[in-house]
Amino acid sequence: MIDEITQPYREDVQLLKKLGLKIFSAEHGKETFFGTVENEQYKIDCFVTCIPAHFYKFIILNKDENETTILKTGSGLFSEYWVVADKIGRDLIRIEKIT
Repeated sequence: MIDEITQPYREDVQLLKKLGLKIFSAEHGKETFFGTVENEQYKIDCFVTCIPAHFYKFIILNKDENETTILKTGSGLFSEYWVVADKIGRDLIRIEKIT
């Protein structure tokens, strides 16, 4: 049985395995690295913080543009946020921040 407080939600396990990512067991409240997804277009490092909701951080390197984007999420499913990280990595979504 998966402890959904510090481990992936059941809905995310299949995608994590498909991407070759670890089925993490995170320390409560501590950002935890759980793997890298890399292909010809991008390299994405994946992190989770469980408090007990899951918050994700993706460090996304678009290899073609040689640009790095950091995506930090609110609470939710990895599978919901992975779609966005993947599109940023493939240069289908660009984020510009003006301060």
